[in-house]
Amino acid sequence: GDAKWMQKVAAENNLSETAFVELLHSKDESSQRFSLRWFTPTCEVDLCGHATLGAAHALWSTGRASKRRRIDFETKASGVLSCELSETGWIQLDFPADPPNMSDTIKPSLPHEDELSKALGLQPGSVRSVGRGRFDILCEVEPREFDAMKPDSSKLAEFAYRGVCVTTAGCGSDAWEAKRANQAAAPAKIDFRSRFFAPRAGLAEDPVTGSAHCLLAPYWALRLGKDPNGAELVGFQASARGGVVKCRLGNGRVMLSGLATTTLEGGIYCG
Repeated sequence: GDAKWMQKVAAENNLSETAFVELLHSKDESSQRFSLRWFTPTCEVDLCGHATLGAAHALWSTGRASKRRRIDFETKASGVLSCELSETGWIQLDFPADPPNMSDTIKPSLPHEDELSKALGLQPGSVRSVGRGRFDILCEVEPREFDAMKPDSSKLAEFAYRGVCVTTAGCGSDAWEAKRANQAAAPAKIDFRSRFFAPRAGLAEDPVTGSAHCLLAPYWALRLGKDPNGAELVGFQASARGGVVKCRLGNGRVMLSGLATTTLEGGIYCG
């Protein structure tokens, strides 16, 4: 497809990401093949979880793909991403795991913990650990600091990464926030919360970021002493909208599961 046209459409939509799919020929009767690309309002990105989930949902719900067959999305930078629809309506995405590198040997190329604390509107010493994955910075804070964050987009944009993912254990110290997370995940238990900021990609804050859970799931499996092959975790992304992502690790992959709802249908006139 025409990348310049896709970028213009994404800018006009002005959403976190706009997904573009194209039907490909498939010899495998068990799957349906599509190419997939993602654009924020300002740039193309190499991986996006919730836009992949939305694309699969749209193809199934409009009859452009059979709900009984797997969808295989072929991407430019992230390989083949498979999606399947469960009997309960959850969409499962098969994504590459991205265990963050927390080694001191890479710290010179990462922001200092206190730089991140300042950019997040927190006191020095609030960030307890920092690492990086393929695209993003990952930092952990205590639940109290997580609930107190007041991020500064201009300062976060100074870090030379796609985004900054901030995470903390459990549901937090705030009663309303804990209730919101638990209600969204019920009957499952929340293992960790996160927020994702990507001002360099044109997003002050992303509502739900599936690709960030490729970092988060292996990080929290290690932190919580779970087996990296077979561990199951539940994350809550604590944006204003909020969202639950179920994660299952195995063989260098992360199975991400989420729900999707159609809110708008329409067409684009290309003059």
